[in-house]
Amino acid sequence: MAKIKRRKLPVGVQSFIKNMNIKLCQGEDVVQGYRDIKNPTDSWITAGYAIFYWTMHRFYHLARYNLGLSPLLNGTGFMVKFDVVKPNGWETETLTEDIEFSLKRIIKGKKLGWATDAIVYDEQPVGFKQSWSQRSRWTVGHIQCIKEYTKDLAVAAKENKTMMNFDGFLYIIGSIPMFIITLILFATNFIMYAGHGMTETELFINILRFLVPTFILPIGTAVITMLLDRRPIRPMLKGLICYPVFMGTWLVINFKCHFLLFSLSKYSSLSCTALSAVQNHICHRDKFVYGCKSACDGIPISCVFNRTKKCILRICPVDDLTVRIRADKFKMVIYT
Repeated sequence: MAKIKRRKLPVGVQSFIKNMNIKLCQGEDVVQGYRDIKNPTDSWITAGYAIFYWTMHRFYHLARYNLGLSPLLNGTGFMVKFDVVKPNGWETETLTEDIEFSLKRIIKGKKLGWATDAIVYDEQPVGFKQSWSQRSRWTVGHIQCIKEYTKDLAVAAKENKTMMNFDGFLYIIGSIPMFIITLILFATNFIMYAGHGMTETELFINILRFLVPTFILPIGTAVITMLLDRRPIRPMLKGLICYPVFMGTWLVINFKCHFLLFSLSKYSSLSCTALSAVQNHICHRDKFVYGCKSACDGIPISCVFNRTKKCILRICPVDDLTVRIRADKFKMVIYT
């Protein structure tokens, strides 16, 4: 009888599975591995991703895990015990299903695990356009999580009275909501200056108080992270210099997504009758006025409205997640 040859797994895969199995044997049922970057020096964009993830791994995930708090899943290289998903499957509804799944676990009072030695290598977008689209999708998903789970996290923190639940609540309110508050405070300074409520020196100092922690200090944190991880700094100099720009564009993305979702919120319903009238129309992406995501018999539909709120054309997706439309003289992107 012929022997069946077993295909040997690559060393990296063997190491990942071995280290995840160690965590499983230790009683962990959901564990995030170390998401490293395959192409950190390809461009300033990939360098920005690399610095962001390296910093998050050490100062967010590992730090929280060591303190008995919960890290979060981040999309790639994690392990979930089958018993966890067996009852109801992978139940998520937002675009950032990894964050949503993590928050639902935290609400239930269940800590996620972290495995530094279970390393996976993820390839990041090289171009700015692709990065903009990807990070916009993440931001929209994060906004969805804020809407869906902020209340539940607050209730869990109040009822369970654990630092892990409170930390989960701080995470959800400490990102985009704090960004909005910061913008309001930033604008308030200019209003006070215009009304002669503060001097030029005071305004300049207040601006520095915003700019330095937001854009300058992260470079220092990144350098410390790379030194602790024993990574070469010289190949990443361009990325370190451009890191404030990378993070700054993320702030712009946050603002853009909030504006987009607010602008389209009043055009969020579509009747089955309106759908049937446009279902066979040909896709055309040049003269759209408004867009929305809706559902008919449980099927998500993207449709175009004119100014009288009448559905005039169905939108075909550009890819699995993105629909591009033009509103007046600027482009808007909807993630369905």
